[in-house]
Amino acid sequence: MELAWFIFTLALMMLSMTACAANSMLWLIAGRKDCRASSAGFAAYFFSVALIFFDEYVQVKPSVTSYITTTGLLHPWLEVPLGVFLAGACFSWLCCRLGIKTDEKGFWAPLVAFAVIEVLLCPVAGNTTRLRTFSYWSVHDIALIGMIIYGFWYAKFRASDAVRLTMRPNRLFYALVLIMALAVLAEDTYNILVSTPDLRNPLVREFYWHLTERNLAESVLATVLAIRSMSYVRNVMRVYSHHPAEDDAVWEDGGAAVDFDARVLRFCDDVGMSAREREVFRLVMRGKDTQGIASELYISPGTVKAHLHRIYTKAGVTGRQELISTFWKH
Repeated sequence: MELAWFIFTLALMMLSMTACAANSMLWLIAGRKDCRASSAGFAAYFFSVALIFFDEYVQVKPSVTSYITTTGLLHPWLEVPLGVFLAGACFSWLCCRLGIKTDEKGFWAPLVAFAVIEVLLCPVAGNTTRLRTFSYWSVHDIALIGMIIYGFWYAKFRASDAVRLTMRPNRLFYALVLIMALAVLAEDTYNILVSTPDLRNPLVREFYWHLTERNLAESVLATVLAIRSMSYVRNVMRVYSHHPAEDDAVWEDGGAAVDFDARVLRFCDDVGMSAREREVFRLVMRGKDTQGIASELYISPGTVKAHLHRIYTKAGVTGRQELISTFWKH
């Protein structure tokens, strides 16, 4: 069992760090803020798991009952900031994907409130009970569940057409994430408040000792999110590597095509393009020249140039290459 937990923990750390590196690469190349948030989140999760791995390696983890009722967190000065940072990264990613502006006064108040609650509830030696331990971890779970529900609500009632286009193909996946988040809360409830394992059995005692500070449902959720995130980065990088496209083949890939179309709509909304200008802009981003755009839209090259001039003015650029660069950095 020791070897199984060792491999499981090491694999989880490697997966989260790989997802962190993949998102960091896309952030550095294209300036994608959602990838920056993802990278920060996976890094925080990696260090959280690494702390557990360290405690097991040096054999300082307390017994199951001692952790729940008397010992509490072994590294509260690290674990609490990591938990808050992870929640902030998740919230930042959600805002990036939904197009929510984060510079309004009081916007980050919920995260500040979360941090204060975590500090107040933090179970430490001499100030720990079963209920306090459960309250501390359940606040993490409820915050995650709340963010997912808020994301569904915002996407349905407040988001732009571009955001809805991005979210629509992924509704089932986000619903699955919500179910897994609820499973995380259910597992914490059972393990901390309900479960009374027979610790006289060495195998049971060892299993629950390794399970201390862990949540298997959370590990599954982190694994799914890491794989999904790396797949997303791969699809977007495929688009970037072929840009500007010489034909339409590259845009037929499902995930990359959806992300591209969503980015086009969001960019057009932000700079205030008309419907016709948006059609011209999309063809520009597909690598069409002036004559190609004219033939595609059944208009004259002069009309295309007039549309392009207005697009350049609205986007604050002076030419096609600067427009393309501004779009991908948006």
